[in-house]
Amino acid sequence: MPVHGAWADGSCWTAVIERLLTPAWRRLPTWYLVAQNDEAIPPDAERQFAQRMGATTIEVAASHVAMVSHPQDAARLILDAAASLAGSAVLAQS
Repeated sequence: MPVHGAWADGSCWTAVIERLLTPAWRRLPTWYLVAQNDEAIPPDAERQFAQRMGATTIEVAASHVAMVSHPQDAARLILDAAASLAGSAVLAQS
């Protein structure tokens, strides 16, 4: 079966591969919830991940599944993220 349109010359492949190989956090705003008592992922590693992403970060005194033991904090982080992106062109990029 022949390849038609923009795909025929490979021009679109570059954009597709770039999207696949580039982590979303390099091009989109991010948020991170650090679980201060996590024994699966060390909290200092979580902080390092968040810092590397440039993430807006909150910390809670919780273990690995902080969204279960602190649902209000997790929900607030999600709502704050959504509110900060409301009407933003960022949503159209993802």
